Amino acid sequence: MSGARLQELLDRADILDCLTRFCRGMDRFDRDLYLSAFWGDAEMAAGPYVGDVSGCWDWAKPMHEAGQVLTHHLILNHTVEIDGDTAHSEAYYQFVARNHPWEEGGEET
Repeated sequence: MSGARLQELLDRADILDCLTRFCRGMDRFDRDLYLSAFWGDAEMAAGPYVGDVSGCWDWAKPMHEAGQVLTHHLILNHTVEIDGDTAHSEAYYQFVARNHPWEEGGEET
């Protein structure tokens, strides 16, 4: 295996590790872990939210806390295009949650 191919595989693994930290940070409500997945000037699109990653945290965390007992983010399809020092990554994820009961004595869904 060439040195360039090995570096590409290492870069892809680093990018997937960032995506995994994002998921773990959201699922554990751990802001520092979540933010460690991004460059400081990163932008994010998540549902109706588009903007900086700390703003996404501020948008998503209260919504998750109000609505869910627990969350689980799963990485699905993941692509990376690397061109020198620049990489473009796209990942699909599935979000699964256990919701709070809707009324006193109700069952969780």
